[in-house]
Order: sequence, then structure tokens, then C-alpha cells
Amino acid sequence: MMSAHPRRRALGLCAVVLLSAVAWTIVAAPAWAGDERVRLVELTQENGRIMVSAVLDPGFSPQTEDDIRNGISKDLYYYVVLKRRQRIWFDEEKAAATIKYGIKFNLLKQEYTVSARLPSGTTQTVFADFESAKRFVSRIERIPVASVRELQANKAHLVSVKAEMRAPRLPLYLDYFLFFIPFLEIDTPWADSPVFHPPHAP
Repeated sequence: MMSAHPRRRALGLCAVVLLSAVAWTIVAAPAWAGDERVRLVELTQENGRIMVSAVLDPGFSPQTEDDIRNGISKDLYYYVVLKRRQRIWFDEEKAAATIKYGIKFNLLKQEYTVSARLPSGTTQTVFADFESAKRFVSRIERIPVASVRELQANKAHLVSVKAEMRAPRLPLYLDYFLFFIPFLEIDTPWADSPVFHPPHAP
């Protein structure tokens, strides 16, 4: 039976490893974030709904591209939030939507499969080359976020969009101790659309 002293030493060693892992996370986590930005946030109205389009620029890092080409799947999320501007307080969130793209290279078939989870449902598209798949997931187009009737007429509104890509793999010791910490390969700032004022409903 292990004596109390060796047990304390073992627990102390685990604590040191865990603290080292946490320190590594704090120092190294910003290195995951690159130069990616959400740009060209544009709004249109279709059938009484606010539709959002945006572009992720410049796309993926070389490491992310290599991972995908080697068959490692990636999940890219776009978060869309419609807010009403308030002068003396935080902007009021009125509606939100999440778009998820999953991209994976099939090494046997030599093709890229992209699954898209949209407010309208889930789709799956196959691409013969990486650049086509990359262009597809690097933008969102005409995503419905709210009905004009749900918004306060003649009040200032805007839509904010950001993108995140979570890393699928961690070093072994981090994966064991820090499985609950999300590592981000892409983590853009929020990008805002131009301010708009919904008209009175007819």
C-alpha cells in the first residue's frame, strides 16, 4: 500500500504538470489566433427578413490547410447577432444565428466534403479541389437573422459577425488535463455591418 508521503509526492507532481499546462495555455493560446478577419458584412431584405452576408479574410493558416489536406476534419463557426443600438447602455441583442461548416478531405476518394448547418437546415457538398472548398466555407451568404416586423421601427440596428475554428487535437498532456479548454485556430474580432433603421410596417 502506498504511504502518505509518496502519495503526496504523486499528487504534487500532477499539480505541477497541470499548472504547467495551464501556464502553457495562457502563454501559447494567443498564438493560435491569426490575421483572419470577418469583412464585408452586408445586409439585404428579402421577403421581409434581414439577410446577412460576410467574408472570412484571408482564410486559413498554412498549418490549418496542411491539416485539412492530411485528412483532419475542421469545424468553422460563424456567429451572427442582430442588435439594437442604445446610447447610454449596451446594445440590445434582438436575434442571433449560428452557422457551422465542417470540412474533411477523403484520402481514398481525393475529394473534400463540406457539411453546412444553416438556419434553413443541413446540406452536404463535395468539392474536387481544396480551393473550391475553402472559398465555400470562407463566406456566408444571405443568412436570415430576423424579420423586419420583429424590430423596432426607425431605431438604429446593426449586425455583428465573428468566426471561430476549434483545433481538433492537443498535445497529449494537455488533452488529458485540459480537455475542457477550447483551443481556437481562428478567433476573429466582431465585425459590424452599417447601421440601419427598419421602416414602419405597412
